[in-house]
Amino acid sequence: MGKIDWGGVLIGGFVAGFDVRKMFIGLLVISFFWSPAVLPKESDTVSPIPLFSDPDFHFSQIDTICLAPALDLRSDKTIALALSERGPNTGFFPNEYIPGADAVLAGYFEHIGYGTAQCNLGSTTAADLRTPSDTWLRKLDFGHSNWLFVVAVEDVCTSCDFTVTVGAMRGKGYAIVSGFIFEKRADAVRLVWRDRVAGTPLIFGGEMMGRKGTVQRGEAAMSVDDGIRRLLNEFEWRSGKHPYWVFGVDEENFGAGCDAVWDALNGALRQDAKKYNIAFLDATDRMVLYSAAPHSFGSQAANENHLVLKAQGNACVMQITQSFTINRHRERDDWSDLTKEMRARLAKQ
Repeated sequence: MGKIDWGGVLIGGFVAGFDVRKMFIGLLVISFFWSPAVLPKESDTVSPIPLFSDPDFHFSQIDTICLAPALDLRSDKTIALALSERGPNTGFFPNEYIPGADAVLAGYFEHIGYGTAQCNLGSTTAADLRTPSDTWLRKLDFGHSNWLFVVAVEDVCTSCDFTVTVGAMRGKGYAIVSGFIFEKRADAVRLVWRDRVAGTPLIFGGEMMGRKGTVQRGEAAMSVDDGIRRLLNEFEWRSGKHPYWVFGVDEENFGAGCDAVWDALNGALRQDAKKYNIAFLDATDRMVLYSAAPHSFGSQAANENHLVLKAQGNACVMQITQSFTINRHRERDDWSDLTKEMRARLAKQ
């Protein structure tokens, strides 16, 4: 299971209970999106803007990286997650299962060209990862590597109205997945990279069938797996293979402080619940993950939008990263209207 790459995405179609004819059509659609004609040129791609990256850190510095077991840091653990063990049966083939998070993590690192090792991670809380203390950092297990990657699931919702579309596949609901890179140096251990994404259960037709509990576990497992893949698509790819997601980035500068801009962002997002579907909103990190409704009738594109506010002196910058499929025609500008509304709100203060 550790070597599953994009083919794992197709598992959602199996679980959805489609007949062979519909599944064949779906496979044709997927083969189109991943055909050489629509693959982005290296010169066309841009790097995403993570929540945090040390100025001196570059992915090229990593040789072998140690992988800790995936963490479940949810406050509500009603829906069981498949982390170290395999997920539910797909319902299509008798011995076909949704892969667990640890298997996807190891397999995808191999897929993008990184050597890995396995490390143990002791008792860890969300606070340890967000604001790691020197005492906690010194306890981290790096094995024989100088690099450690930790992935954590912060939230899962299988009924929330957060929708992302990838070609013929549609995902409703989400898993909020965070990734952390730690570097061991002779004098100290440092957090050098951190980001957070919303993974979705990508399924042909957008809806699974079956018993409620099985459907929830299946959608949760697929959402976590998708979140891991999205995080690792932000890495430098060394395998010569094409990333499955590419990015659009932008920065908007505001003359006000980030507290005022955060209030304006909240108001702009919440004024039209049908236009903006919010998966994650956190005042501590000043971060929002959302998808926007299609701009025109018949449009099926719905991308994950990643907004972070960062102070620059007395002003505030909104850093925007949009992830979309390798079919670059799916790229959309979901933030211009949002920015206009934010500026209008700030002008009234």
